[in-house]
Amino acid sequence: MKKLYNIVVGIVMIGITLTSCLDTKSDQILLPSDLDLNSPDKNFYSMNGVLNQLEKLTLRYVILGELRGDLMETTSYSDEELNEVYNFEAGPDNKFNNVGDYYSVINLCNYMIANIDTAITMKNEQVNLRDYAAAKGIRAWTYMQLALNYGEAKYYTNVIEDVSDANKNYPSYGIEELAGELIDDLIAWRDIQAPDKYESANMFFSIRMLLGDMYLWTGQYESAAREYYHLINNNPATTQNAYYIDVDYNNRAYLDNNTIIGWRASWHNLFRGLEHNTITLVNGSSEYNAEGSPLDSLNQYMNELAPSDIALNNWDSQIYYVTSTITDEGDYRGETGTAGSYSLLSSNTEKGQIVKFQNLSTETRRSVVLYRAAHLYLRYAEAVNRLGKPNLAFAVLKNGLGPYTLANDNLVPRHEKYSTYTDTTGTLIGYVDFTASNYITTIVDDDEVERTVQRNIGVHKRGCGNVELSETFIIPEQASLEDSIQYVEDKIIEELALETAFEGNRFHDLMRIAKRRGSNAYLADKVAEKYTNADAIRAKLMEEANWYLPTK
Repeated sequence: MKKLYNIVVGIVMIGITLTSCLDTKSDQILLPSDLDLNSPDKNFYSMNGVLNQLEKLTLRYVILGELRGDLMETTSYSDEELNEVYNFEAGPDNKFNNVGDYYSVINLCNYMIANIDTAITMKNEQVNLRDYAAAKGIRAWTYMQLALNYGEAKYYTNVIEDVSDANKNYPSYGIEELAGELIDDLIAWRDIQAPDKYESANMFFSIRMLLGDMYLWTGQYESAAREYYHLINNNPATTQNAYYIDVDYNNRAYLDNNTIIGWRASWHNLFRGLEHNTITLVNGSSEYNAEGSPLDSLNQYMNELAPSDIALNNWDSQIYYVTSTITDEGDYRGETGTAGSYSLLSSNTEKGQIVKFQNLSTETRRSVVLYRAAHLYLRYAEAVNRLGKPNLAFAVLKNGLGPYTLANDNLVPRHEKYSTYTDTTGTLIGYVDFTASNYITTIVDDDEVERTVQRNIGVHKRGCGNVELSETFIIPEQASLEDSIQYVEDKIIEELALETAFEGNRFHDLMRIAKRRGSNAYLADKVAEKYTNADAIRAKLMEEANWYLPTK
């Protein structure tokens, strides 16, 4: 990277640009001395400015995370810049490659962090503490996006106010080094709740989730498992049996569970930004080519994005279990909520569309969901699997983590769940204790929905029916524990494709596994498969440097 001065041109003009903090349509530039952030109201306006800048990153989060992965592709209607991203040719002038926008968010967060007095107390509450922790969480996520998309990030925690600040020699960190710095910065704030004066607490990052991801990237799997578990247990976050696709086998059709019927609702309702499923989302205006969300528009109205054949084959090759012996073909998450051809809105569509994006918009706003409960459970599974607990990890996919699963030694053997045990008793490891009876009652569409881990189902059940009855959806006998771990890790990555396709995580998920296994071919082979010039793309991706975007 060149000097940070060149990166932050447009952010700094002999003063910090805080335009969006006070008026998103203003050209006003305020110097730090003009602002006092030691009142909750002023924090509110400043945080809205941060969120406004953060919104700029969300479209490229999905585009960069999916077009470069194996599940999404461009079409003949795609513009040149989308095709550049798709072909790993996006230059510094590509609209999806503006590194300055990331540093803009970081600089605004740095300003808040430097100027908020966390000691101020009103009615026995440190009123600024939540905004302070929220700014740290946003900054950490943004830094990680820099490292994941550019290979490294210039790390600074001071406010850049002038040219001399921008020209300082800041350290440049890769993903693992940066994660280590951010873990140290976040760990003291992991139990601070999100600010409650905004439209939704889900507009902020869970520091526990961020820490879990950073531990995962750095191979600290037990620490990752503990952070994910704490978030699951104290939220509580569930993979509850309210949301899965139920199929009428006799009529070969899925039941119309578009609204909650008793405890059951169709899986794609999870993408409406519901509080009990969403961990972090970013809201924004619905104005984009008069068609709502840009993701929705790029896909269904402009037909510039489409699922790859790999994504479609992933769903088509699954087995839906009606009973242990009666089965059907396919994973219904593909047809009913993600890439269903039944909902084509344009005659010039070349293949099935990504209808998941429909549910990320409302009449007044659009949302991009960055984290939801499925991500949390599958990341937990990834961590505990690498701790030598493949059966526990596989239970996340097949059975669901709850008291009934843990009570069955055939599903989770004793050595994977107990710290000490005999033939009849045992003490559950802290981050494996999914026997809690606590619950939260949430109002959804005027119905009360009880959230508790006792209602958890396997993530795979959401689209593939009664997989808990299957005698074939299992971990086959392997030659070694390491082979079992790798098999289950492959199944987790497959499940991420089935459950979280097109949500922005895919390329980085593949990157994480490739780096863990020390195999560039892992990523290169999977991504290259979708291209007509597969050999050329594979050769390019065998060089890790080509995984990252160039900067000026």
